Amino acid sequence: SPEAANALGPAVMVIFIVFGGYYCNPENVPLAFRWIPRVSLIKHGFEGLAANEFRGLSFETKLPTDVATGEQALQRIGFGESTVPKSLAGLGRIMLFNWMLTFHILK
Repeated sequence: SPEAANALGPAVMVIFIVFGGYYCNPENVPLAFRWIPRVSLIKHGFEGLAANEFRGLSFETKLPTDVATGEQALQRIGFGESTVPKSLAGLGRIMLFNWMLTFHILK
């Protein structure tokens, strides 16, 4: 029903936001919840944006512990292997699954 969807939607979105990579590093997610970031549109979108912005950058450093490159910054937030095409493919798979699920439910 529309009322159930309106009640469930925000709760699901909050879970996806928390596990999306901005608040919680994907490498630190407990094993029981490792599937949540893989099905989150927010995680794939954030990962793609981070890869787009940080790849190829170099930063001025003053201390040896400072992040010197964009690749190091991505590694630090758990997106070391991320690329924009991989993120777009993940978004596409999730959207295709949702479209097919909706089609079969409404059929």
